[in-house]
Amino acid sequence: MGKALRIRSAAIAPVAFLSLTLAACGTARMGVTAPDGATTPGGTATPASTVSRAAMSPRQQAQQDAAALLAAFVPPPGATRLVRPPSGVEGKLNGPEFTSGDPDVVYSATLWQVPAMTPKQALAWEKAHLPAGFKLSGWSGEAVSLPKAPGGRPWPKDPYHYAAYWFAPPAGKAGSGQLNVGAVSTLQGQTYVRVDAEVAWQPLRPATEKVPAAAKVIVITAQPDMNTPHDIPAPVTVTDPAKVSRIVSLLDGLNIDPGGMRGCPAMAGRGITLAFLATASGPVLATAHEDLPSCGYVDFTIGGRKQPTLSDFGPFAQKVLGIAGVQWRGWNLPK
Repeated sequence: MGKALRIRSAAIAPVAFLSLTLAACGTARMGVTAPDGATTPGGTATPASTVSRAAMSPRQQAQQDAAALLAAFVPPPGATRLVRPPSGVEGKLNGPEFTSGDPDVVYSATLWQVPAMTPKQALAWEKAHLPAGFKLSGWSGEAVSLPKAPGGRPWPKDPYHYAAYWFAPPAGKAGSGQLNVGAVSTLQGQTYVRVDAEVAWQPLRPATEKVPAAAKVIVITAQPDMNTPHDIPAPVTVTDPAKVSRIVSLLDGLNIDPGGMRGCPAMAGRGITLAFLATASGPVLATAHEDLPSCGYVDFTIGGRKQPTLSDFGPFAQKVLGIAGVQWRGWNLPK
């Protein structure tokens, strides 16, 4: 079996990749969202709040980072700021080139009219004039040099000459962000540029979404592989306070899963489920489940109610089995 494709309710952080053009994939999200949540037409940022960064929410910090990324853009000579997407370019600059749909990503943009330059020239200018540390991480449109389309036919030429460069910021500056610069010309040769800042942020996991403090016992159950639904190990009960505390801390330390679309290993149902109880004979207070091999997330419930999915790429289940001293062939995966 090959890999499966799993889609979560949210999305992954931006990743640069080659494409002929993804201009039509975006949605219009004009304006810079300032740290205080205000949005102004055409991407003009409102004055920054006097609140310290440490006191900002993760979303507010991402908004601040997005504004800083946009401020790094160096307009070409004679460029004029626009307040709305230009006409005559088939809507190619109406929205970001690519959006993941992730609610935990901030998108901010500015638009520019650039005289006396082709789209490729405008991108080359920007590449040469961005502040030190910005690195080209991807490109699309006419900037891609691909001689033949599938089947050996030449790629059709875009009459609007759309092209885009994607830049990664310097290390430590909006590390989960990206600066995208797209350029396009009208049939008459007028070039326009759209600048997008994308910054992903990690939602805080509320204290109410943690394992209840009353949990003193953990029952670990093996879920079988549907292809070999036999030789299932017997459940293991963990009562040692130190081991229980380590497993609880491990689960409570996971972040909320950002979601999105991801390639997953072929899965046939094998996994482990943890039940958290106050006493060995008491009701289940919370549960956690992870498939094996992992697709990158842990399902979590409290009092029977599903909680936000947690992010994990394999270590959680293996660490739990290790802490509990469990050796289940087929469940303890090779390191």
